[in-house]
Amino acid sequence: MGQGYFVTGTDTGVGKTTVSCALLRAFAAQGKKAVGMKPVVAGNENGRWHDVEQLIAASNISVTREYINPYAFDSPVSPHIAAQQAGVEIDLAVIQRAYQTLNSQTDVVIVEGAGGFLVPLNAQQTGVDLARALNLPVILVVGMRLGCLNHALLTAQAIKTAGLILAGWVANCIDPQMLMLEENITTLEQRLDCPLLGVMPFDLEMDIQKSIELLEITKLGLFCDIDDSMQFELSHDKRNISGDDLLSDLRRVASIQLEQQVKQQNYRNQGKFGVTTIIRRFGSWNAAVDAAGLETTVERNISNEKLFTALYELWIALGRQPNYSEVQKPACKFHVATFERRFGSWRQALEAFVSYANSENMIVPIDKGSSVVASRQTTRCPDLRLRFKVLQRDRFCCCACGASPSITPGIVLEIDHIKPWSKGGETVIENLQTLCASCNQGKTNDY
Repeated sequence: MGQGYFVTGTDTGVGKTTVSCALLRAFAAQGKKAVGMKPVVAGNENGRWHDVEQLIAASNISVTREYINPYAFDSPVSPHIAAQQAGVEIDLAVIQRAYQTLNSQTDVVIVEGAGGFLVPLNAQQTGVDLARALNLPVILVVGMRLGCLNHALLTAQAIKTAGLILAGWVANCIDPQMLMLEENITTLEQRLDCPLLGVMPFDLEMDIQKSIELLEITKLGLFCDIDDSMQFELSHDKRNISGDDLLSDLRRVASIQLEQQVKQQNYRNQGKFGVTTIIRRFGSWNAAVDAAGLETTVERNISNEKLFTALYELWIALGRQPNYSEVQKPACKFHVATFERRFGSWRQALEAFVSYANSENMIVPIDKGSSVVASRQTTRCPDLRLRFKVLQRDRFCCCACGASPSITPGIVLEIDHIKPWSKGGETVIENLQTLCASCNQGKTNDY
């Protein structure tokens, strides 16, 4: 008899089929006879059920289709509704017999559920009842997008309540724009009581070999590689790892990438230890990266001053107030969501910036021990507030030629002294003007 796994997801469309196919290929690469099973599928395109076709293509043995897919419906709706439309009732006993047939012919059967874990299958039963009837360890596919933490933890709780074993989970990055992806994965690593088998990147054209390499099926432990002659042995776990060993491995991964940065996802793929182990040892991922002498990839504890400076730079680059959609990299150092979290909303962030920029700028007294003329009252470089006031007064246009980035994108505006500071001119609004980089004739924007 072979080993089976039940693959469920936090929702429909989170990549269960992608992960199931990757699991089949990973087991096949170990020399196992592996077959995929889709007990219930709803929704076809031109008479083809693509989930079933993909599972068949990823399997390395040929089996009668009726065992692989006992129930197939045309409408892309919940299985119990699709079955009602077809005048059929989904019978779990039929699915059990089909699974037993597959299990008797193979080493591994990957059973992909329909929709989410609690999706109704008939008037009384859901996906939970199917997983229970097959009595298989469960692999959870988490579609990484906003809301996935709640969905994943609720699904894991339902699996546990059903008396089933959660053997592992896979992070499938279905939203390429998801904010704080690494932080969300780390949160789930800390809260889900099972190993992370791999992180699947957002890649619409991922090749077969890459999908195999991204999953660590050995983390399935005693559920993996079972046969009649198996001898149970305890593996040597990695305890009492020194901080130096962790830092050394961080540097090793950085050298492989030929970079001075190591992202959590890259370390998961190439590191010897767990990301959670490193975070627990050093307090945070950035603290570990700093300790390793590498560059951090995400800036923490950002001051209001830095946020305002980034907003100022974007404002003058555009020559007008930035729109919500424009506040993102590379145009702005920080994403609009960073401003929203700090100030409550984008509008409140703008109001805070304008209030800050329009407040009275500080006149920094000159150190009496400096070689500057004793009568000097201001420093050479205007601060952000004063720069912004000058730009507002000059309507974000060059005082010499009238150029503005709001009319001609790419125009760079600079602030310059009217009476040179070196000749006694003070850094006050009356002695400052806005010039484009061309009219400023190569002078630095610092004075």
